[in-house]
Amino acid sequence: FTNHPDNIGASMQVLEDVTTMVEYCAAYGIGHITMEQKFHLFISSAFAKALRKLWQTSYRAAPASTTGIGQGSKIYVAFLNLFAAYSTTSDKHKVLQMVDAFSYNV
Repeated sequence: FTNHPDNIGASMQVLEDVTTMVEYCAAYGIGHITMEQKFHLFISSAFAKALRKLWQTSYRAAPASTTGIGQGSKIYVAFLNLFAAYSTTSDKHKVLQMVDAFSYNV
């Protein structure tokens, strides 16, 4: 996780990064609710220092886990929050750039 949310294409990159994290989770068997804190720390370590606060904010905003995996997982909801943070700013920035480019070409 090295792309800032304002960067073009950051939302697609964060999707790939989350997919990788989920694959690590499955490979290391840390998807159980008893391992959730370890998985949270593992994910945190994957963020560039300047962007780590995005993950921490997403994680803290998620409700407590009921299952540890799937939709009842705090990490699952945190990933959804992270997607929202990335798609909102990067997609908006991309659209604004497209609008600017269009106005200059008309």
